[in-house]
Amino acid sequence: MGARVPCATIAIAASGPHPVPPIATAYGKIRSRAGADLQYTARDAEKVFENWREADEDVPDSLRRLLIDPRLDQVESTIREVSRIIDQQFNAEFGVDLYFAGHGKHGTGNLVLRDGVLSPARFLRLQADDAEKHEDTTRTVGVMLDSCYSGAFLIRLAIDAYERYQCFRMDDSHVSCLPDEQCYELDVLGHGVFTYTTLHPGNASVDARSFGQAILDNDKSQIAKGLQGLVATMSSATAYLTEGRQCSLSLIKSSFLEVDGGFASSTLGENPDFQTAVRELTSFKIAK
Repeated sequence: MGARVPCATIAIAASGPHPVPPIATAYGKIRSRAGADLQYTARDAEKVFENWREADEDVPDSLRRLLIDPRLDQVESTIREVSRIIDQQFNAEFGVDLYFAGHGKHGTGNLVLRDGVLSPARFLRLQADDAEKHEDTTRTVGVMLDSCYSGAFLIRLAIDAYERYQCFRMDDSHVSCLPDEQCYELDVLGHGVFTYTTLHPGNASVDARSFGQAILDNDKSQIAKGLQGLVATMSSATAYLTEGRQCSLSLIKSSFLEVDGGFASSTLGENPDFQTAVRELTSFKIAK
């Protein structure tokens, strides 16, 4: 998530709430995360969890949590517990990173669990009492979301952290799609497109003939390696592999939003507005 104080990590996987038909693409079948396969989202969350563990070895195991298909109350109690440990044992010198793979609610991006949703406001509220005790520090929060409409969650989180609290600071964050987009998982990868391409940037060496043969043979391992290579030089790997259906989004230095690939950007100023940010970020898209 970038250079910063050590961060507790909470990684969550959930299944999609609605059955959806797959969509045929040049790279095989993709599926909206409205119908997310728990096998895929669990694989995503586990991969991110291990990646963050290796990247931040100073974080104790008491501040690392992996939740597969949890209930809302389990998620909320985990956030509270992690926040309390930071408050009591580490004097607020830790931030909190949240990863989620699954479906996001249309319009808000709220994270859809099996029996409820987690909103940006609730994510902050569950930590606020602990974070506000330490007037000399601000708690860093960041997210990586592979879920539909995740851009809406990110923008609302950044605005809430800025407007409602003095105790939070947004870390660099990355989400799978714009506020008005669904996101997808790709069968040949067995992962969400965003998570896979983020963790596997690949290289630029791809033999076109062997890649084509792998597709004909339905050799999923070789196809995955080929796709890694293909997207290594692409400005937006998620847009490329979903044929333009989703564009990933990053928040940089607490207030600068950029569509990955440089397609559009927006800055959350002193009076940030959700609708203005959405309009600026989606202005490059051509109505179909």
